[in-house]
Amino acid sequence: MTNPRHMAGPPGLCLALPPFAAEAQTAPAPSAEWGRAAAAGYLDERLDWWMSWPGAARDHGTSCVSCHTTLPYALARPALREALGETGPAIPEAHLLEGVRKRVEMWNEVEPSTRIRRWAFPRPVSRGGPKRS
Repeated sequence: MTNPRHMAGPPGLCLALPPFAAEAQTAPAPSAEWGRAAAAGYLDERLDWWMSWPGAARDHGTSCVSCHTTLPYALARPALREALGETGPAIPEAHLLEGVRKRVEMWNEVEPSTRIRRWAFPRPVSRGGPKRS
């Protein structure tokens, strides 16, 4: 005799799902007409805003390279540049790269974000450079 509790497992679940459930998970075909220029413009505007927002300002005229804001931009914008046939970085992209280069070159002089410093470095930590007074 079959135990009714065993029927509630995956086979019973599959029978209980309506037929449209599997169809709803198929991705639509990508559109050949999506707005690449509009996407690039939107990303550029958002990065411009981020880099001019006082909350993102860092020392030495740089801005925070926030993972949730600049990482998607840094990944997407070069691909859009190629798709749009642009020959060089967009102005916001050039500013972002300039700020990153500056912070890397000045590693021993720049300060980490105050919030990050309090969270990650509760005590004074050497960053590999000369000791600050």
